[in-house]
Amino acid sequence: METEKWHEAYSGFQYHPILSEEKARMKRFRRMGILNLNKDASILEVGSAIGTNLNLLKAQGFNSLSGIEPSQELVDRSTCKDLIKVNGAADIQFPDNHFDCVFVLGVMHHFPDLEYTLKSMEEIKRVLKPGGVFCYNEPTKSMTRTLGEWFLMSPFSNLFFYSRRMKTLYAEEEEELGYWLKNENNIMSKINEIGFATISYHKSSLRSTFRAKLA
Repeated sequence: METEKWHEAYSGFQYHPILSEEKARMKRFRRMGILNLNKDASILEVGSAIGTNLNLLKAQGFNSLSGIEPSQELVDRSTCKDLIKVNGAADIQFPDNHFDCVFVLGVMHHFPDLEYTLKSMEEIKRVLKPGGVFCYNEPTKSMTRTLGEWFLMSPFSNLFFYSRRMKTLYAEEEEELGYWLKNENNIMSKINEIGFATISYHKSSLRSTFRAKLA
């Protein structure tokens, strides 16, 4: 999982080289279909960190938001502590049939292995209402990513501030990210097997967006 060094590098970092952090996140919300939900929909974010996504959705008028985050340190730094429980994805401390939507943005690739991922999906299934929606936006395998990773690990990356910061993050999560990129298709199949029907799957040069409905 994320180390102290990873969080230090992540703090205040803008992932997208062109878009502002807010615009990049809003773009991912749109791709996941979250902004099309009713403003009264009950929504759970898995892996809320300091609550950036929850605050953005709150500003959009959503009024039934919750989050879970395993790091007490990150929750303590949040400006929306009242919305976030210190809780891991494999043991979600909410009742059955509670949420209209559960989403994960850039967190599933930090899950340590397939067993933990599937246990987390069973928990997400449990807390979703019948017909509820699960969606994620995560890194995906592509030639663009392969070339980018080669550049990050080369001496040339030290020439640019952005790539130096990305290099630190990549080095910290390389093993977990490699597991995710190798197993994403298998994980999507497993998600379908436990009772979700795929709504859509969109793949760009660096990220993928998956949406599924609980049968």
